[in-house]
Amino acid sequence: MKRRGTRISLATILTVLACTMALAYLIWPYVTLSSLYLALKGADQAALSERVDWRSLKANLASDINRLAVVAVNRRLDDGQKAGQGPAPRITWKASALADRIAATVATPAGLIALYDDPAYVRCLLAAFRAGDRDAADGCRLAEASGAPTAKRESGLQGPNLSRLAEKTGYAFFTGLLTFRLEVIHDGVPYSLRLRRRGWGWKLTRIFFDPFEKQQP
Repeated sequence: MKRRGTRISLATILTVLACTMALAYLIWPYVTLSSLYLALKGADQAALSERVDWRSLKANLASDINRLAVVAVNRRLDDGQKAGQGPAPRITWKASALADRIAATVATPAGLIALYDDPAYVRCLLAAFRAGDRDAADGCRLAEASGAPTAKRESGLQGPNLSRLAEKTGYAFFTGLLTFRLEVIHDGVPYSLRLRRRGWGWKLTRIFFDPFEKQQP
């Protein structure tokens, strides 16, 4: 009986341990997002740097901007054709330089903090893409996005307002074993954030804002 009791006890411990590890894995991305929020709110570049895969973020931003440029121009041509201007060949912006500049501006600790503080920059980009106006997009500027360290702000220990966050969140869950997506509205601007498992933790790898299409997993 003692041996049987020992075996049952061990099985129980292993079950509890497995459940605890699974729960920790499920919670981990939410902890990372909370840490990102506090780093942005407090303008803490050092903390932010540890939670972002900068190489992936920059590459994904440039790729997304180039793709949006194609969509923007083709939609504008379609609108012209519907207005009776006749068929037009498919063309695209020479968007590489613009995409690289936007990615280089945003994909830095100072750039992300400025983006959090200044939603007008993304609103400017979205309006330019909807209009198919490359010059307007090129004229959008992100305030205080310089290489100089931003003064760290007092954010306290308080996290996000959960009830308010729930109202602004459209999706916040795994899209795969190693990927996680958050769709959230910040100051009236919809964002899609992608996290990916990197080593023993989760890091931000993509920030997406699409003026045309609903986001998919």
